[in-house]
Amino acid sequence: MKDLRFDYMDMKDSSGKISKHHYSSYYLPGHKPPVEKTIRLAQELADVSHALPIDHTNAIFVRCDK
Repeated sequence: MKDLRFDYMDMKDSSGKISKHHYSSYYLPGHKPPVEKTIRLAQELADVSHALPIDHTNAIFVRCDK
C-alpha cells in the first residue's frame, strides 16, 4: 500500500474540460498562477508524497492532476 499513498491522475474528461473535481468551478481557463506559487506547490507535493502515513490504524491517500 506504500506505493498507493501518492499518485497523479488525469482529471479531465474526454472533451478536455476539468470536471472530475469538486472545485472544478473555481478553475479559470487560461489563468496561470504566479511562478512562486507553482514552485512552492511542487516542493509541497515532493514532501507530501513521502510523508503520508500508511499504518493499519490510519492512512492518507492523495491524487493530483497531472
